[in-house]
Amino acid sequence: MQSLVLPSLLASMVGLGWSKDNLRTADKCYVNGTYPNGSLMWPCGSVNHGEGTSGTFTMQVQQTMLAALSLGPVGISDQLSARPEDPAAQITSNKTLVMATCSEDGHLLQPSYATLLAPTLLLLALLCLLCFPPGGPNPGFSTSGTR
Repeated sequence: MQSLVLPSLLASMVGLGWSKDNLRTADKCYVNGTYPNGSLMWPCGSVNHGEGTSGTFTMQVQQTMLAALSLGPVGISDQLSARPEDPAAQITSNKTLVMATCSEDGHLLQPSYATLLAPTLLLLALLCLLCFPPGGPNPGFSTSGTR
């Protein structure tokens, strides 16, 4: 997590916001992962290289909130209920959550600015460094009234 702090501060200083990709609003995995030849790659409920493809998905509301607060596109990545070539395949997305990210006419709802407090935090850090430098009290400041 610490490795994300500096890049996010720098990005916000130049006006770049963050975005969240792959928003899953469905409740579970519906279709097993397969190779192009149709053989099974991984079934629903398994773990593939540490990434669960499984059973039930959690935190859909929180993930939707993050997507709506980001400055990037909202990429809905829910599965169909069957393979795409199956005419009976249904969309499994939670319509209520998907529509919470856009207006009725489909325009994406986004904040005007990135949801970061970077300028405030940087100013506070600068003031702290000036008043309390790492090497000890600042010789320019005195609590006794004399230098």
